[in-house]
Amino acid sequence: MHTVLRLHFLQTIRANYLCTRILICLVKILQIHVRKIIEKQEQHYIQQAYLKGFSPNYFTSDQKWEKEQIFVLNKKYDTITLTTIKKVAYRKNYYSFYNKENLLDSKIEDIFSIVEDKFIKFRDKLREIINQINLTGRVFELESHYRTNICEYIKMNLIRIPKVMDWIYEATRIHGQYISQKYGVEFDEKHYKNLSLRAMLSMFNVKGKDLSEHLFERDISFEYFGRTKGSLVTSDNPVIMVNKSNPPGLAYFDTNIIFPIDQNKYMRFVKLGGKDKYIRLQEFNNINILNLLQYKNAIKEVYGPSEEVLLKLSKNKDKT
Repeated sequence: MHTVLRLHFLQTIRANYLCTRILICLVKILQIHVRKIIEKQEQHYIQQAYLKGFSPNYFTSDQKWEKEQIFVLNKKYDTITLTTIKKVAYRKNYYSFYNKENLLDSKIEDIFSIVEDKFIKFRDKLREIINQINLTGRVFELESHYRTNICEYIKMNLIRIPKVMDWIYEATRIHGQYISQKYGVEFDEKHYKNLSLRAMLSMFNVKGKDLSEHLFERDISFEYFGRTKGSLVTSDNPVIMVNKSNPPGLAYFDTNIIFPIDQNKYMRFVKLGGKDKYIRLQEFNNINILNLLQYKNAIKEVYGPSEEVLLKLSKNKDKT
C-alpha cells in the first residue's frame, strides 16, 4: 500500500514538474511575441543599428550590449542625457497603415529594414577596407550594388524623417478637410494616415527621376580621421545638403550631400559624374565644421558618443 502511494506521489510530482516547465516555456514564447509586437509598434525614423556607430563603445567593445546607449543633445532645452538607443528617434506605428481588415500593417517598415540591413553590412565592410588601404595602399573598387544601396539609404533618410513626414501629414489633413467641406465626404484619422504614407512613398520621385538616381549620378568621396582627433555626431535629420549659389536641393548639380557614416567616417556626394568607381579616402581634420553643420540641420536632437563632444557643440552653436 505504501509503495503504491509512494509511486503515485512521485508520478504526481513529475506531472506537476512537467506542467510547470511547459508553462514556463509558454510564458517565454508569449513574452517574445509581445516584445516583437512592441518593437513593431516602436518604429525608428533613424535606424538603431546606424546610431550604434555613434555609441561610446562602438570601437572599443565587441559586446553588443555595450553599444546600446548614446548621448542625446536636446536643442530646445540645451540638455544632454545618456539613454538607450531603443528609446531614441522613434514613434509608435509611424509607418504602419490600416489594411482592408482595419488592422495596422507594418509592411513599409519591413521594406525599410531591407535597405537598412544592407547599409550596415556596407559600413562593416568599409571599416575592413579602410584598414586594408592604410596597411597596403591598395585601391578598392566600390562595387555597383554597394553604391546602389548607399543611394537608397540616403534617399530613405531624406524622406521618412519627421521633418518631412509631419509636413506631409498636416498637408493631407488640410486637403482632406477642404474636400470634406466641399463635397460633404467624411474622413477620419485612419484615412489621413494612409494618405500621408502613400504621399510619402510617392515623394521618392523628383522631376521624373528617383531620388536615388540623382544621388547615383554624383561621385562619392569617403573621408575619415583618426579617433584621437575627435568624434562626429549625427541627428534626427542626418543628411546635410550644402549649396553656396543655389537652394540646397538634389536637382542642382552643385549641391554637396554630406552624411556621417559613424563617429570617424562620413561620405560626401560631390559633383555630377558618377563615374568614379573607387573608394578614395581623404583624411579630414576639421571635425567641428561638420558637427556644427549637423547641429544646424538637426530638428530636435543631436546624437553623439560623449557628453564632452555634445557640450562643446552646444557652446559653439552660435558659430553656425
